[in-house]
Order: sequence, then C-alpha cells, then structure tokens
Amino acid sequence: MDSLKKRILDHVTANQPITRKNLALAIGISGHALDKEISVLRETGLIYSMAGFGYFAGKKAYEEWRAGIGGELLRQRSLKGAESSLMSRREGMMTIPSKIAQLLSDGRRMSSPQIADALSLTVKQVSAAICEMAKAGEIKFTGRTGHRIYHMSGLKRKAAVKRQSVNVICQECRQSPAMRRVLAFYGRTSA
Repeated sequence: MDSLKKRILDHVTANQPITRKNLALAIGISGHALDKEISVLRETGLIYSMAGFGYFAGKKAYEEWRAGIGGELLRQRSLKGAESSLMSRREGMMTIPSKIAQLLSDGRRMSSPQIADALSLTVKQVSAAICEMAKAGEIKFTGRTGHRIYHMSGLKRKAAVKRQSVNVICQECRQSPAMRRVLAFYGRTSA
C-alpha cells in the first residue's frame, strides 16, 4: 500500500464517517484522484462507503457505528421523514442573486469577498451575480473597482400597472349593423 492510500485509510479510521468532500480537503487531493484511490481501497475491503454518511474503515466499522450512534442518527432521520432533504433541496434551488439579496436585506454593507465567504461560494460566482444585480439597480456600491462595498438599494420593484385598453375603432366596428349581422350569424349576439 502506497503512502497516499495509507494516509487516506488513517484519516478515515480517525474521523469516520467522513464525507468525500471533507476527506479530499483533509488529504489535499482532488475529488477525482480521491475517487481512484478509494475505489482501490474499496475493492480490498479496507474502505466501506454509506450513501448520505460517508466513508468508514471497513464493513465492520460501519456495523459498529450503526449499532451505536449511527442507529440513533438513522432513527432521527426516519422520524423526520423527507423534511431535511426537502429543506436542502429548497436551499439548493435558491439562485445566487436571491441569496445575495437575502444576505444584504438587513442593511449590511459588504465587499464581494465577504459576500462570497458568507454564502460559501467563490468570488467569481458572486461577482457575476453582483454585476447583473448592479446593472438592474437592485444593489448599489461605493468605492472604486476592486474595493467596492455593496448594499441593497432602497428602490423596490414597482408592480406593473395594467392599462385599460381603449380601442375606439374596434368598439365602433362591433356596433355597426354589418358586424352585428356577422356576430349574430356566428351566435355571438342577437341581430
């Protein structure tokens, strides 16, 4: 077993269950490289994975975890039903601009790196959304490029007012004797 596989196995043993993302961050390798190493360890039986929980140091470690604290976690999940997964899907469905608007809605003033940190996103993701929101006038900024502080603008979108259609020509046409005969023929009004 090479040193990378040994490090992965030691970290999983010390921190089980551990998710793929946390394991990749702790070891310092990409997710793709981790998947390759984990597949080899899984084939030998040294690593066991459980969807929704993460990696364990073998099937026996998973069974022990399930008999102990894991059983309680599974019981709590089943009592809640699908509520937790529904909430996580709802959070995932929020767009980045709506997350930014929600973050700045209480009057905070933040830079784009601060917004990115607060939302656990990259600055690049946040910057694209901020640019669109600034063009639309939803947020305002102060400062020069690279040092801008963003805040919500006081303007709220006005509801569109529906106009009453006044088409005099159409009304006059419908009142004409010829149109009345046509409408009567098709059963719309009486002649």
